[in-house]
Amino acid sequence: MTGSHGAPSPLRVLLPLGVCLTFSLMGDQTMYSSLAAHTDVVGISIAAVGVMLGVNRLARIPANPFGGLLADRFGRRWPFIAGLLLGVLSTAISAVAHGFWPLLGGRILWGLAWTLINMSALSMLLDLTIQANRGRIAGFFNAAYLIGLSSTAFASGFLVDALGFRPALWLGAGVTAAGVLIALVALPETAQAGAAGRRRTFLPALSALPFLRQLDPRILAVTVMYMITNFAGNGVVMSTVGLLLRTRFGESVPLGNSSSGVVSAAGTLLGLGPFLGMLAGPLAGRLSDARRGRWPVIAGGFVLGAAAFGLLAADGRFALIVAGIVLVSVADGILLPTMVAQAGDVARAGQRGSQMGLYATGGDIGSAAGPFAAYALARLVDLHWAYAICGGLYVLALGLTLVMNRRHGGRSGQDG
Repeated sequence: MTGSHGAPSPLRVLLPLGVCLTFSLMGDQTMYSSLAAHTDVVGISIAAVGVMLGVNRLARIPANPFGGLLADRFGRRWPFIAGLLLGVLSTAISAVAHGFWPLLGGRILWGLAWTLINMSALSMLLDLTIQANRGRIAGFFNAAYLIGLSSTAFASGFLVDALGFRPALWLGAGVTAAGVLIALVALPETAQAGAAGRRRTFLPALSALPFLRQLDPRILAVTVMYMITNFAGNGVVMSTVGLLLRTRFGESVPLGNSSSGVVSAAGTLLGLGPFLGMLAGPLAGRLSDARRGRWPVIAGGFVLGAAAFGLLAADGRFALIVAGIVLVSVADGILLPTMVAQAGDVARAGQRGSQMGLYATGGDIGSAAGPFAAYALARLVDLHWAYAICGGLYVLALGLTLVMNRRHGGRSGQDG
């Protein structure tokens, strides 16, 4: 059974791909959930924790286009497997590292590993779909990724408590190694046969990166939108919920006749994000597959996001903070799969990896810059100004979306 253009069926690819993606995240989520509480174990200061948790994103910014180029030149499967192997190595390095520089090296290596994993997975997604079903399948793919993200974050905390920090990382390396075996056995190649001839020209291509030549303006537009979305949601909101609650309410948040600790309340609010994204993504993707195209759905996401940031900026009451964070999460759930589908619609068939590398780089720039900008602003002015700026950026993105819809409305991609 095959999918679009003679490729393997989506289920045959997406099932092992989703499992491997989930398994690859185990070590990274262990670091996010537990590193700040185990600085003495690894021999770093608390100030260095932010560096360790952010340097992998910074490493991906220059690496994404090359990761996409590798997926174009050598197929999707082997760069994906290579990324998993680097993930095993990076997690193992983190499990034994003591001191700033060894741990930094492991985290940079993880950034490179995720570049290969993510760019190959995105390219596979585009290989398997056409315009008529890309939004729907991208929505389910995004939901599967969020399930993996949530489950590994949840499991890693319990494993660290039960086994200890370093044993949990070793277990994470083992889980990712299991993903390597699954990919070797069950994950098929999805690149079209015609790409084989192009793989011989990898080195000359480095001097003239294809994603910079004949670039469709819609790719550039949706890349800017993805940067804004990640800056505001994955960057500013994710990094400041705890600070916002502590600033507004102190150490406990009033909940009617009772109260909750700030950390617990922040964790609960952040946990809503993946869940709501899972619900919103497939529906938004299906709507974007309709004849009117993806731009109207993207516009709706930015309208909702701008309203959400208006709530966060305008009032300090807990109910409005909850409403703002919930609406940001729903907006992201609408925007992320729809934008990747839109980018995939107009990416050239022989350059999907490299052009999606540009798209992913925009997202990484946004998610890396968001926390730095938010905390820099928080030192100077009240935090609500950071949310007001995010709302303004969503309004600008909405304007860009409306321009794109007027010029390129409906379904008008490469494979429609």
